[in-house]
Amino acid sequence: MNIVILTKKFGYNFTGATMATHMLIQEWCSNDIVKNIYVLTLNTGKYNQQSKLQIVLCRNNHELKSRAQQFNGKRTAYYSDDHLGYLLSGLPYVHTYHGNWPDARYLNFEYFVKSFYFMNCYKKTIEKARYVVNVSYYMSKFTEKYNTNSVVIRNGVNDNNKNNEEKANNTRQNNKVVMIGNVDNRKYKKLLDILPLLPKEIEIDIYGKIIDKSLYKKISNYPQVNFEGYIPFDKIDIKSYKCLVSVSLMENMPISLVEVLKEGIPVIAIDAGGISEIVNKSNGSIFDKNDISGIASEITLLCKGKKRYQIDAKAIEEYDWNISGNKYIDLFKRIINNRD
Repeated sequence: MNIVILTKKFGYNFTGATMATHMLIQEWCSNDIVKNIYVLTLNTGKYNQQSKLQIVLCRNNHELKSRAQQFNGKRTAYYSDDHLGYLLSGLPYVHTYHGNWPDARYLNFEYFVKSFYFMNCYKKTIEKARYVVNVSYYMSKFTEKYNTNSVVIRNGVNDNNKNNEEKANNTRQNNKVVMIGNVDNRKYKKLLDILPLLPKEIEIDIYGKIIDKSLYKKISNYPQVNFEGYIPFDKIDIKSYKCLVSVSLMENMPISLVEVLKEGIPVIAIDAGGISEIVNKSNGSIFDKNDISGIASEITLLCKGKKRYQIDAKAIEEYDWNISGNKYIDLFKRIINNRD
C-alpha cells in the first residue's frame, strides 16, 4: 500500500492538525503493509524524516491536484487533513476534519467573513470524501450533514509507559499553571477577565506563538504571566504544573488536553467543542464561558492544595497514536479492497 497525503502545510510546528498528521505518518511508516508515503504540500515546516516518506513540494493548488492524479493506482490510499481535500475529488480519499467551523464563524467579524471561503471548501472536501474521520463526537454532528460515512478516531499521544496515578500523586510544591496554544482572541480573550481574580502568587506559563500582538500586550500587564513561546510538548516540564487551563471559546478536540492528562495533570476548561468528551469530574472541571469567577476559584483551590483530582488512566486509553494509526490503516484497506 502507498499513501498519498494532500495538505496545505506539512510539519509538526504549524497547527494541531499538522501535528496529528505528522504523528500518524510515524505510525504508518512503522506498518509493514505501507510501502511509501508521499506528502503533497505547499509549505514545509519541521518534521522527522522517515525512510518511507517523500515530500513533494508544489507551487499552487493546481499542481497539488495534478500531482495527486499522477499517483492514481489500485494499491494507493489518499488522505487529506485540511480544507484543500476537495482537490482529491475523483479519488477515494479519507479526510480528517480538525476544523472549528461552523462555530468559528460566530467568533468575530473577521471569522464571519472568512467562513464564506473556508466553510465552502470544507463542505466540498467532506462531501467528496469516501470516509470522513472526526476527532470528536461533537464535530461529527456537523460532518454527518454532508457525508454519512463519518467515523470517530481519536488523536492521541505516544505511550510513555509510566503510571499515571503515580504522576498524579506527585506533590508539586509551586503555584504554577500551564496554558498551551497560540495567543489569539479565540484561545486567550477570556484570560483577561480571569487574571484580576487570581491571587498574585499564582504564575501562568503560556506556550505558543504570539498571533495577536494587541492581546499579548494586554496580558503582559500582569507580571505573573510568562510567555515561553512555542516549545514542543515533550520539552515542557509538564509535571511541574498544578494544572492546565484552557479558556478557548471554540475547540474540536485539542491534543494538548490529551497530553497533559496522560501525564497525570488535571484540566480546568471552558466547555467548548468536544472538551467534555475527555474532561470529567475525575480529571478536571468544565465551566460555562461566562462563569469567570468559577474558573478563577478552581485554579486558586488547586494551587493552594485545597482540591485534588485522581486521574483514571483507563478513561483516556483510546487517545493513543498506535491505536489511531491502525484504525486509519483499516479504513485505507477497506477502500483499496473495494477497488480490486
